[in-house]
Amino acid sequence: MATLPPDDLRRAVREAARRLRVDTPRLTSGSAEAYQAGLDVRLDDLREAILTAWGRGVPVSDIAADAELTVSTVDEWIAGVTPRIS
Repeated sequence: MATLPPDDLRRAVREAARRLRVDTPRLTSGSAEAYQAGLDVRLDDLREAILTAWGRGVPVSDIAADAELTVSTVDEWIAGVTPRIS
């Protein structure tokens, strides 16, 4: 697998965060189960993008800014804490 440049890794984080932000209201039109399943998929996508960027050396502060999350939240996700949206 080719290594992506930091700008592409950061773009992937921003895109995953955007999909979560844009799609979450749309998911409410279905059942509670569909909402949770859709939310879980989008959170997993964001977490994967965050972990990939971090694993390739992108600074946590940049990842947090791109994901529109706090640095402490990104640190928790990296440490393996399950993300929650309330």
